[in-house]
Amino acid sequence: MLTWTDWPARRRPARAALAAAVVIVCTAWVVSVDPVLGFVGALLLLASVRDGLFPTRFRLSDGGVDLVNPLRTRSLDWGGVGGWQPRTDGFELLGRGRSAAMRRRRGVVLRCPDLRDEVMHELRARLGAPEGT
Repeated sequence: MLTWTDWPARRRPARAALAAAVVIVCTAWVVSVDPVLGFVGALLLLASVRDGLFPTRFRLSDGGVDLVNPLRTRSLDWGGVGGWQPRTDGFELLGRGRSAAMRRRRGVVLRCPDLRDEVMHELRARLGAPEGT
């Protein structure tokens, strides 16, 4: 089992601060018009930037891949992975489906800038070679 946490806001604090400021300003403006819409809008805005603002814990285990973020929890078993590809910030696990869009929608992104070699070794052992090689 391999477990790590990635927090992009720690690597790019200025970008995270700008995103947080936009969420706060937009929420304050909408709350002044309608408090209920402001609450809903804040949740939607936070959900759209959750991967960049909040830390995500990743776990690769015998059962599959788990991602835990304060606003989202996602699990994908190894049987649901149709392939994988390297990315600049980690790896993309593609789900199963007929179209490329469906495969990406069902997949997950593993951000692992500090554990790239360990994660690649684990993915090769479980899934074989990456797509396109």
